[in-house]
Amino acid sequence: MELDIENIKKYISSYQTYQKFNINYTQEEKDCIKNFKLKNFGNYNSYNTLNNLENFLKNIGDNSEEDILTLKNIINNIP
Repeated sequence: MELDIENIKKYISSYQTYQKFNINYTQEEKDCIKNFKLKNFGNYNSYNTLNNLENFLKNIGDNSEEDILTLKNIINNIP
């Protein structure tokens, strides 16, 4: 099932316990996800905003600025 607003709405209103969605990542995004280093534990509290997401991603591992921004964009683009 494609990850879009309509399919998410259908899932939420269904009685299914889970749903797998297809996400079309670019090769750069796939590489970033595969190689992203998670060295530190942390809890992310968004309080309905993603304003501090970049700082959180910087603090959980030793990753390049490019990878941090790529992962931030991946997260921001989830409907």
